[in-house]
Amino acid sequence: MEQRKFSVTPQDQMNYVLGLYSADQQINAVLYFPVGISKEILEESVRITLQLQPVLNSRFVENDIPYWEEHSSDTNSSICFFAEGNNQELEIMAIDFIKEPGDRIQGPMVQMKLLRGTTTDMLVVKLSHLCSDGAGVKEYIKLLGTIYTHLSLGRS
Repeated sequence: MEQRKFSVTPQDQMNYVLGLYSADQQINAVLYFPVGISKEILEESVRITLQLQPVLNSRFVENDIPYWEEHSSDTNSSICFFAEGNNQELEIMAIDFIKEPGDRIQGPMVQMKLLRGTTTDMLVVKLSHLCSDGAGVKEYIKLLGTIYTHLSLGRS
């Protein structure tokens, strides 16, 4: 099956060039919840968001006319991570995850890690600035939350 390709916007091209020379190309968000986020429902929610927003599971292809090429794999293995620790360790674990550089060209463009503490769950979301801006991150988190809520309530 041929991999799907998507157009690159002028903003994507500008962000690509800026990232080559100076700009940090990663946008981070950290969300706190009482313990209870389901790892399985989160993974399924992420999978659905990638179907709805396939550029997030794509790589940037530098060409005469650049484009996004969707990864052939539909797994979340390099997108969704999970770790446990005590509440005091969560902040350090979040910072360590944020510091881990993703491959801003090969993707995926989004990664997240659910950190489970004794009384707190922390969801760390990293999204490449190459394909999104701050408003896009907020929209993605809203989409992820909506899908998670629907799945957790048994709706599809």
